[in-house]
Amino acid sequence: MKNSVLVLAACWLMNACASDHTKELEADTGCTTAALQTIEERVGSGDGAGHGPDIASAEWYSVIEFRLGVRGLPLLPEAGTHEWCEQMLNLAESSPSAAGPSFDCTSVRPGSMEERVCQQPSLAKLDLKMDTVYQQAVKLSDEHMLPNLRAQQRGWIKGRDDCWKSAEPDNCIALSYQQRISELQAWYRLVNHSDPVDYQCGESPANVITVSFFQSLMPALVAERGDQAELMYLQASASGTKYSGRNHEFWEHSGEARVVWGTNSTVMTCTKVTTTQ
Repeated sequence: MKNSVLVLAACWLMNACASDHTKELEADTGCTTAALQTIEERVGSGDGAGHGPDIASAEWYSVIEFRLGVRGLPLLPEAGTHEWCEQMLNLAESSPSAAGPSFDCTSVRPGSMEERVCQQPSLAKLDLKMDTVYQQAVKLSDEHMLPNLRAQQRGWIKGRDDCWKSAEPDNCIALSYQQRISELQAWYRLVNHSDPVDYQCGESPANVITVSFFQSLMPALVAERGDQAELMYLQASASGTKYSGRNHEFWEHSGEARVVWGTNSTVMTCTKVTTTQ
């Protein structure tokens, strides 16, 4: 009887500690228990034999990132943060029951990047996501826009296939998919986005940059200046919010933005324009 009481007491203490530990994780990381559990259910970190790392452990984060094909990518949010959870959930959105990518794996060339996509479930999911997003963009394109969209897609495929030159081709392929998916989501307004926000740069009334923020697979913004529009992706930053593109940069902090518009351009200081109702 005494042993039974001790066992029950130990079990109660273990459950209480586990509950306290879960609360601490939520407070420290920003990820809710529900979000972490959903990621585990959609991706899975086990070995199929009942073994696997504890959810929210360093090993678990690493396994999830590996299975989604993003481990080691430079733009990845810090593991366990709210931003990390959002990105992992977005990556895991593709149907878990899908057996392969959008193309026929029996006809791919041995050693090709397409063969790598067929061999890696995480890359196959990204390919399915790409196909869905691309078809949405096709439906929104008129007869004048469609040839350009198709040409851009062919160019993207060529770039993806050049990942054989990378020291880490799987990571290269994953990043290529993520950027192209995000690009289509932003340009074609396929995801939720903010209302346009104007920033006045300098004293000239004509020098205004209009920015829209997108909840794409990789968080992005589209900045418009005159007849030019540029896509930039969210970057890690010690302070404020920083986005960068090919030769452009937008770094906002407390309603003020530092903007670089093009190669060798001087940094512009821009102020958020407040509208009165």
